[in-house]
Amino acid sequence: MDCEGRGLEPEPKIPRASVEKIISETIKPPMMCSKEVKQVLLNSCAEFVHIIATEANDVCEKEQKKTLTHEHVYKALKHLGFEEYIEECNESYKDHIEQAKLRPSKQNKLKESGLTQAELEREQEELFRKAKVLAQDEERYQKEQ
Repeated sequence: MDCEGRGLEPEPKIPRASVEKIISETIKPPMMCSKEVKQVLLNSCAEFVHIIATEANDVCEKEQKKTLTHEHVYKALKHLGFEEYIEECNESYKDHIEQAKLRPSKQNKLKESGLTQAELEREQEELFRKAKVLAQDEERYQKEQ
């Protein structure tokens, strides 16, 4: 996100399922939440993320950095009066880093495959060829229907 493209940015999207999960964990029966309220909450979450991201981008630009980091987000939260969220965000960030360490990297996956680069490329070409044949077969089938 840079300051030149702000007018052209797509609206931030928050997964509806995530918001609905939070709602269902928060609001217990017999209480219910209407579709309209869920939509308002979804839009509010998207707006909140947009405000934080915009402020974090401003912080990043003021520091003349090219990469927005978690530290810029923390500074944005503080500047906007949400400093009480910084500690929890930092914990989530640390958890994310730990989870990322546990995931196998693509580099290791390629090395552990035991295949040379040329063999991997041939395998990929064969997969593309098979996918193309399947797509053509599907297209023919659709025309026959």
